[in-house]
Amino acid sequence: MVNENGYANLNFDILSKIMLGRTLRKIKESLQENGVIQCDGIAIPGIKSLGYRLHPKFCNDTAIFKTIKKGRMSRSLDRYYERKLVESKALWLPVHHELNRHQHMLEIDMDQANAAIQKLEPKVKKPKSKTGNRRKYDPEEITRRTILAQSHLCESIKNKTSILHVGTTKRAYNSVTSLSRELRPSLRYKGKQLESVDIRNSQPALLRKLVEDDLESGDGEPGIENNASHIGTRCPDCLEPCAGGTASHIGTRGRDSRYQDSRGQDSKDQDSKDQEGREQGSTEERDRKQGDLYDLRFPDDFMLYSELTANGLFYNFMWEAVQRADYRFLEEAIKTKFLTDIFAKKKWVRGKSGVIFDLDYDSAVEDVFRELFPTVYEFICRTNKTDPGNGVTFLKSHSVLIRMLQQSEAKLVIEGAAPLALAHRSQPLVLTCHDAFFCGAGEAAIFDKCLMLAAASQGHRIKTKTTYFR
Repeated sequence: MVNENGYANLNFDILSKIMLGRTLRKIKESLQENGVIQCDGIAIPGIKSLGYRLHPKFCNDTAIFKTIKKGRMSRSLDRYYERKLVESKALWLPVHHELNRHQHMLEIDMDQANAAIQKLEPKVKKPKSKTGNRRKYDPEEITRRTILAQSHLCESIKNKTSILHVGTTKRAYNSVTSLSRELRPSLRYKGKQLESVDIRNSQPALLRKLVEDDLESGDGEPGIENNASHIGTRCPDCLEPCAGGTASHIGTRGRDSRYQDSRGQDSKDQDSKDQEGREQGSTEERDRKQGDLYDLRFPDDFMLYSELTANGLFYNFMWEAVQRADYRFLEEAIKTKFLTDIFAKKKWVRGKSGVIFDLDYDSAVEDVFRELFPTVYEFICRTNKTDPGNGVTFLKSHSVLIRMLQQSEAKLVIEGAAPLALAHRSQPLVLTCHDAFFCGAGEAAIFDKCLMLAAASQGHRIKTKTTYFR
């Protein structure tokens, strides 16, 4: 994996298992002195290794792969790869073996893929330095690297040489997880283009369950005193501003059964009628209504967040809120800004003495989110705060929450929905792509149902989206 500047982080401890430390240093120094590789010079113990990349002047050259057949390095590589394979296989569940088999059923139209590859453009913005100044940036260099990487992925799909990799969070990485969106229409199964089913606003939706569990495990009765206040927010029912802070919409919604005894007889009678109506409806409609509760246990800002994520409207709502706050962002940029500035905001920098300092920066998206959803924002900040054990009292680690969300995603998609799809009588193609499924033509409805069933069993509230590649 490389960052936005094309640097790949290489861990010294891992490299030293392949070659001796003194040999490694000599090779690295020689390559840098002769202008073969470049180093970013940024290393933070326990957080980030030094990043390296090939010098831009070599990016247009053809890559030639050679096999080391003998020598100490060859033996070291063999032992290392055998050990890593054993470690990776230890993380595999039975479903991972099936997913690995299914990815080799995938086909690709190389003519269409090659045409799309030549049209690829760099999607990264000019990176900023620590001082805020723009670094020198070559879009052609990024394009060359992108074309090389995507061409390699397409060849691996064509030759069926892709290997499923399972991370420590049980997230599965296959032949399509790194494939550019522009290349997905070139994928085939049984000669036909694919369809995909994914979760709308997946990361915010998965976060909802984590925050809800945290609120339920807390002391006291959070949110009960705020159950009739919507001033400055929108009603979860209609997403329109509530006049005068009233809760006129809330009164038509269901309530948690444990709080029914504190209400009047009229409310109980109305709930009884509502329950009878639900029992007369279909199972699917009844499950939907029961999951659509305005829970008195939680603060209003969290309930609004819950409604937005459950209906797949969160990013749209955030974009409108940012626009109202006189900030200007493209709508498609909100998702990226939300992930980088809230979920995984980097707030550290290494000084010349090696001490790690906390570093923050202004973010319009973060400011708006903090004001609208303080309960969720507080949970994110608390989750991403860890003790690095290096003399700094606290260090905000931007990866803690992301790893938790990846675990929730893998549990939902890999462990929950995928086995249901694999057991389906029609035997569809089952190809996961993080929060989505790629499937054959006409099979999207199967995966939509499998995702909804798995989500309901694990306490998630999600909305799915189907894409037809044409």
